[in-house]
Amino acid sequence: MNFAPAQSKIPTKELITATDNGIKDLSIGEANLIRCDVLRILKKAKMPKSNISHKEKVALSELKIDDSIIILPADKGRSTVVTNKEQYIEKMSNLLMEDKT
Repeated sequence: MNFAPAQSKIPTKELITATDNGIKDLSIGEANLIRCDVLRILKKAKMPKSNISHKEKVALSELKIDDSIIILPADKGRSTVVTNKEQYIEKMSNLLMEDKT
């Protein structure tokens, strides 16, 4: 899927880890300068405004926990398909059986 809600928190640990991995070959002085810059930027960082409404967040949460449906990207285009799980399993089983014969 090409849409994703804005993150709810800044991935601080991941950014620090990625920075350390990127500066491991630098001198200690250069590495420390970069670490200080990253820390300063992270302290000032603010979360982006949500790109979905509260109702949309609730709807997404409900869809995620609903075990009776499957959410998939469509075969063509940039759309999303929401289908009944039992029907999906039946269709996939039929497709697999066709391949065996």
